[in-house]
Amino acid sequence: MHVGSFPIDARVVGPGYPCFIVAEIAQAHDGSLGTVHAYIDAVAKTGADAIKFQTHIVEAESTVDRLR
Repeated sequence: MHVGSFPIDARVVGPGYPCFIVAEIAQAHDGSLGTVHAYIDAVAKTGADAIKFQTHIVEAESTVDRLR
């Protein structure tokens, strides 16, 4: 393994290794589990190495004044 590289599961990433591709789904699923599964299936066909989902809980990220 080269200096600055590290393993992710069975892959090594970093200088001298192929790119590790992460597909960004963010909140495009609108909380729908069916949509999440459809995105996973579609991304799997592209050969991406991982998928990143994102969720937000507005109440946990905002002040009381911002929620009004």
